Amino acid sequence: MRLKRLGLPAFLLTLILLCSISVHTLYKIRDYGTLINYVGIVRGASQRLVKLELTDQPNDELKDYIDEILTELDMGVGKYSLINLNDEDYRTDLNKLKNIWEAIQMDIVLVREGNGHEKLLSDSEDLFEIANDTVFAVDYYTTTQSNYLLMMLMILSGISLVTWSIIIIFYLRSMITLQRKNNTLSIVAYRDNLTGVNNRLKFVLEARNIIKKTKGQFAFLYIDIEHFKYINDVFGYQFGDKILKKYAAVLANSIDKNETFARNNADSFIILRHYESKEMLKQKQIEIDQILIDYVKKAKNGYQIRLCCGICCYEDVIEKLTIDEYIDRAIFAQDTIKRTSEEHYAFYTEAIRNKLHMEKMIENRMQTALDNQEFLVYLQPKVNIKTGKIACAEALVRWKSEDRLIYPDLFIPIFEKNMHIKEIDKYVYREVCSWIRKRIDEELPCYPVSVNVSKVQFYNSKFVNEYYQIKQEFGIPDRMIEIEFTESVAFERTDLLIKIINDLRNYGFICSMDDFGKAYSSLNLLKDLPIDVLKLDSAFFEDSDNPDKVKLIIKDIIKMVNNLGIKTVAEGVEQVSQVEFLREVGCDLVQGYVYYKPMPINEYEKLIDKNS
Repeated sequence: MRLKRLGLPAFLLTLILLCSISVHTLYKIRDYGTLINYVGIVRGASQRLVKLELTDQPNDELKDYIDEILTELDMGVGKYSLINLNDEDYRTDLNKLKNIWEAIQMDIVLVREGNGHEKLLSDSEDLFEIANDTVFAVDYYTTTQSNYLLMMLMILSGISLVTWSIIIIFYLRSMITLQRKNNTLSIVAYRDNLTGVNNRLKFVLEARNIIKKTKGQFAFLYIDIEHFKYINDVFGYQFGDKILKKYAAVLANSIDKNETFARNNADSFIILRHYESKEMLKQKQIEIDQILIDYVKKAKNGYQIRLCCGICCYEDVIEKLTIDEYIDRAIFAQDTIKRTSEEHYAFYTEAIRNKLHMEKMIENRMQTALDNQEFLVYLQPKVNIKTGKIACAEALVRWKSEDRLIYPDLFIPIFEKNMHIKEIDKYVYREVCSWIRKRIDEELPCYPVSVNVSKVQFYNSKFVNEYYQIKQEFGIPDRMIEIEFTESVAFERTDLLIKIINDLRNYGFICSMDDFGKAYSSLNLLKDLPIDVLKLDSAFFEDSDNPDKVKLIIKDIIKMVNNLGIKTVAEGVEQVSQVEFLREVGCDLVQGYVYYKPMPINEYEKLIDKNS
């Protein structure tokens, strides 16, 4: 017996020790990956620096940046948190890398004096090879450590398997007995299997009973987590389940007397609240949701989830409804704020009901409108600010339905919400390709045209090939089609976007980032995205309390972007004074009512014929 008492703590200590060693090794492997990244940065940045020096574009800031990284790689101390890896092969290659970098710095001095161009080019090639060797050295060391970690995990898995086998066998009889007692028919019928809380069936029964027996004001809330499928795909279904369980627990703690809640399905929950005022009701739900938001942030390095909540207050509905119909009204309210950044909570009103009815009619008519070619392509010219002549255009869409022109701000958000926007995107794209082909065949003037691509396209693995096939089908020359995407895509999947842009450019497309400055606007993105064009959002040119500050921001953005070899387009420009300012700061193209409004294709043809 004494041996058993001593054996269990010893066994647990062994497990803890093995786990600690594994975690420590895993942490170090992450640091080795960082080393590889920064050696890669030295390799790429040095090549960029040499290119700039050879074209008389000195960049001391980039040179200092490479110096900082190499110093920290050598010393293991600095702002990049790089470790000092004690591996003989790595140290040998790193010393070679430092020596060749010192040689390149001396070469740069000679180049700036007008000599040593060939020496600089030769040394840069040597640096590239040595940097590769350094990366391989770290990679080999990382592989060794990974194999060690794998061995530790296999040992842990074996111990865990044996342990759990013993535990399962030991407690099997008691577990079966307990399960028979707990798994009653009511639990099977009324409980959610994952979270253990009420399901919708139980919620309806309890809500009906509460409203029948209790006086006061009640509200039905419908809440779900936006882009939950994305969370499952990126972080795994296990973490997705953890989120649902956590939220169920948070809601359970918030339920007062004469209230109830349930998991509806997937990532949605429904609540019946007893409340005094709508503001208090909303504020309480905001505070509850913030607990889950903070939980995910902490668990996944600041990842921000968003919960959307629709609220239907009992007294706001005139007609007599069932519990299910009240829930539907809360869903209607939630639909009005889905995929918007401004608001996360919405109350149901009859205006919402009428709006949703109209949206449903538009959605149902989409395919018929496509078949009947009711969607029209309009073109808005982009003007070369230096020459004042048309340089290219953007394709926009209008919907002519029963002799009435429907503008995109009404139907585009609906098609984005129901994921049908890609059909509109492709329709406009084909129309543009057809028009360009026609102009080329008729030997008439033709300038590049940009087409908008919605965010959902970037998650379609066939998107690039489909657009390329259409380009080939119509025989469109390279750089006649520009693909515009919004900056929000880059924040969701930068790695995916970079690959898509590279593929598009390889297929002869021009790539541009649209709406820069509208929402996210990270200048850091520009160093990574291989775009050709940056479009400044019209928000920059709206009235501001600090116009001088706005001008300074625009000037610096355009200067930086031009230095990166990216063209700039200012859209939404409506005043001549704005054009003069943009001309002074080096903007390339202007798109806005100050020159031209969007127009039918035949009117655009007359313009470019005259322009030529």
